Amino acid sequence: MTLTLWIKNPAGAWRSRLEGLRFRYLPKISGRLLSWATLNARRNLSGGTPVRVLVDSTIHHHAVTHETAWVSTGTKMWGGVHPIDTGYMARIPVHRRDSDKAAYQDIKFLPGIVHLARLGHLELVTSAELEAERERQPNSRFSPTGMSDHSLLSGVNMESVDGRAWGTIYPGWRDDRQSPQERQLARLHASDDPTYLGLVAALGKRNSLDAWHVRTAEAHHLPYFLTMDRKLLKTIRAQSGHPAIRTLTTRVVSPAELGVALGLMPFPPVLLSYNDASFPVRADFHMPEEQRRRYRKEAPGTER
Repeated sequence: MTLTLWIKNPAGAWRSRLEGLRFRYLPKISGRLLSWATLNARRNLSGGTPVRVLVDSTIHHHAVTHETAWVSTGTKMWGGVHPIDTGYMARIPVHRRDSDKAAYQDIKFLPGIVHLARLGHLELVTSAELEAERERQPNSRFSPTGMSDHSLLSGVNMESVDGRAWGTIYPGWRDDRQSPQERQLARLHASDDPTYLGLVAALGKRNSLDAWHVRTAEAHHLPYFLTMDRKLLKTIRAQSGHPAIRTLTTRVVSPAELGVALGLMPFPPVLLSYNDASFPVRADFHMPEEQRRRYRKEAPGTER
């Protein structure tokens, strides 16, 4: 920080100094706070084998808690003649810290869940059909794609419990008349797995893909299927008396439900705004309507 800057613009110099302190110390402070928020869960899970959790695609979407957005600094005259919009790109939280959005109440438990996974108390896993579901959709829907985007799941390696889908592709998979979604559903509809058929009967054929994901968790003896699909959670609860649902050993849970079961405290993702950040950060802002930017359709047939 130069003396000249302090003399010419003391307010700007102070803001610059304060921002430098945030970059330096806030990641350490947030790490301590996250450790405290997971203390009870770590005690409850210590000494045992990792609890395995099948992670739905909706979790990947909502795990992107910060995106890169344009911050306007107003209109200025270029060359004294032409008005131009000025500004800069910065990392911005998707949600307000005190958001009342229903999804945000679940998102606040994701930092703790991922922290437990990084420490080895949880094992987050995926499956062949969950990977196929994400691969046929735009990558920007489930992963950070902006220069300063931040996903809680970055660096978390999820092993598939049942390999890849290619070995069981439906025979007509090369038919260009079928979309990737149609090919995936055709694979599942050809199954005669009794657990899957029972779940389809309980949840409805429109939810056959979700039924397969639940069946996968059940077949591989996973205690939890973690999802933020509110329609699925509501249907599971409504059909709790159905034999196919009642006999499940796998629990279909939201992040908030899993967090409460494990003993986690909610943790606002805005506290992680400066973690792994090397770009301007505006933690005091949030995305319009507290929603991620619209994902790009990258290829024909990628629509969900």
